[in-house]
Amino acid sequence: MTVNSAETLQRALEHIARLRRGIEAIRIQVEEKNTKNFDVLTEGPRAKIAQLEAEVDEYLSCHSDR
Repeated sequence: MTVNSAETLQRALEHIARLRRGIEAIRIQVEEKNTKNFDVLTEGPRAKIAQLEAEVDEYLSCHSDR
């Protein structure tokens, strides 16, 4: 997803929220039993969150005067 408009910004923020809820659900079920599995299972979603947050930050820095 490329954040290049207010619409894609909103979609990115919603996607980040969904990913965070998913990570939290995995944490509740897995982390206490096996931290390594938690790290492995959430590696992809955490990377996607970082990517989306970078795109959001870039968009906001370019459009902060509006």
